[in-house]
Amino acid sequence: MAVRMTKPTVPASIRGNYEAMEEQRTAALVAQRTHEVVEQELETERAKTVSAANRRAEEIHIQTETEAQQKRTQAETKAYEDKLAAESKRYAVEQEATANEALLTDAYLRLQETRVWEQNTKAYFGESIPRLMIDAVQPVDPASVCRS
Repeated sequence: MAVRMTKPTVPASIRGNYEAMEEQRTAALVAQRTHEVVEQELETERAKTVSAANRRAEEIHIQTETEAQQKRTQAETKAYEDKLAAESKRYAVEQEATANEALLTDAYLRLQETRVWEQNTKAYFGESIPRLMIDAVQPVDPASVCRS
């Protein structure tokens, strides 16, 4: 047995309302999808901006650390150079002191005494000159020398 059913006919007013509702639903769906795409584009743009800002902050941090390290290195180098200069000066003073100590021999002291005598010579004429040389340690009164 075969049953045959015919399609019901939908009145034009109902079909028109249905088609209008479908168009509105499709337009709303398109608007919703467009809104989602725009939001995703904005989110992507925000992510790019945040990424760029983080990258720039990291670059600044690295640059700051590099500059600080350079300053520390310069300070350490200066301190080391100052220490070397002080040690060099100390060594030079020690060497000079050693050399001066080596100069203090009896012969050198006699030479210096002779030079002092050369610079401070006074000529005395008279009979009491031998007494002047003997009494060189004690001060001699020039008036007594002149009287003799």
